[in-house]
Amino acid sequence: MKEPIIKSLLDADLYKFTVQRVFLHYQPTSIARYDFKCRNEGIIWTDKMVQEIKEELKHVATLRFTEDEIQYLMNMYFMKDAQWYGEFLKIFQLDYNNLNINLSSSGQLEISASGVLWNIMMWEIFVLSVVNEVYFRNISNYDLWRDNALLNLKAKVKLAKESKLPLNITDFGTRRRYSRKWHEEVLQYLIDETRQNPGNFNFIGTSNSYYAKKFNIKNIGTFGHEGPMSVQGIESIPVANSQKEFFKIWQQEYKGSLGICLTDTFGMQKFLKDFTKDQALLYDGVRHDSLCPFQYGEDIIKMYKGFGIDPKTKTIVYSDGLDIPKCIELADRFEDRIKISFGVGTNLTNDGGIPALNIVMKMTENNGRPIAKLASEGKIMCKDEKYVEYLRYAINN
Repeated sequence: MKEPIIKSLLDADLYKFTVQRVFLHYQPTSIARYDFKCRNEGIIWTDKMVQEIKEELKHVATLRFTEDEIQYLMNMYFMKDAQWYGEFLKIFQLDYNNLNINLSSSGQLEISASGVLWNIMMWEIFVLSVVNEVYFRNISNYDLWRDNALLNLKAKVKLAKESKLPLNITDFGTRRRYSRKWHEEVLQYLIDETRQNPGNFNFIGTSNSYYAKKFNIKNIGTFGHEGPMSVQGIESIPVANSQKEFFKIWQQEYKGSLGICLTDTFGMQKFLKDFTKDQALLYDGVRHDSLCPFQYGEDIIKMYKGFGIDPKTKTIVYSDGLDIPKCIELADRFEDRIKISFGVGTNLTNDGGIPALNIVMKMTENNGRPIAKLASEGKIMCKDEKYVEYLRYAINN
């Protein structure tokens, strides 16, 4: 095998560690399943690609956290009261046998992970990063692709610098990056540009823990959809209350830290029903990840005003398919109305002229119960259509 794609278990988004801690604490015996999906049409996967993916993921299963990496995580202010988690990381290891990787008869790449929730949930980012890099190194030439990608990156940063309002931008591009090498180049370029002549471009950090540590920049993240989705698998909690219950669990675990709340697991109207004034006061803000970002901003501002909270004291983190022009539009729309920042992913780490893969790996079962996210119709991943109908009914009544 060539130099491995994943060289460290820290090469993942911060939220995987923060959510893993919650799963260990509140669902230590849950058995779950995650499934991979490629949303692109017409992608050709070969036996060679599948073999390379398997070899790369077998390597990931040999990795362990180093003492230095553990200390990095445990020195974060929100981790210092949970030294037990650091002790857990000393013995943590992924099991390749929990993965099932196949090429279907119709040529679709099929990947699933089944096992103890707090363990298999860590496969998500590694699977996505590996699949991306294996695919693109098989269909393209890195040097030629990079020339185009670098021109695009420079143009984006120039546009951001010249915007009339400051743009606070975080790298969210780990899971769909063209390659680890390019991801590192992007981060170095963004850091250099911010330090040398930033204009209105403000690169504030990355979701990737490995690169945050390497470059000594801010590591940013809270929780993903798997958090509130997982509670659907707890029999004692009605599915209609699962999101609401997870918001409480998060507060209990982090005591006001990591206060950006993901709002779209079950759609905006359900979020507005579940999110209380107490939570609105405690959480620093919210994260947008589906549907119209402009209407979302208006709805969030209205929510805060309805609670008697000044929206200017809160933050919206936008993170759904962003590019720099969209960031500028949003900054213009909400200037002096609410604080905003932008998590930009694929547009930074995989924009070299070849269409990026739209791939995800989501929880689909927990404790033998189906799991679903209802943020938008095109993003539902559930093999039980009757459960999706039941879930829609439950959250709307």
